[in-house]
Amino acid sequence: MSATSIFYLVKRGFLFLLCFIVFTVIGTLSHEAGHIVVAKSLGFNTTLHYASMDYEKAELFDTLNRIYLENKEEIESSKDFEGKHFYETQLKK
Repeated sequence: MSATSIFYLVKRGFLFLLCFIVFTVIGTLSHEAGHIVVAKSLGFNTTLHYASMDYEKAELFDTLNRIYLENKEEIESSKDFEGKHFYETQLKK
């Protein structure tokens, strides 16, 4: 094997390694961005960290939890209560 062909193989190997690293970072970030888009569409506050994504309870979650606790008996027995329409439509989100 000549020095030129060895240089060519090393150059191609380095280029392959560099592309692999760059596209791994791009793939990971776009994957996590997909999680963020879904979480934001559901009303969560999100933060992206190295190798992870966190979310906080949204106001809607707290509101629905409060309505449930105030009207637990009516909700579980499918009775009417004030704010039932709001609760049911927001719960579907």
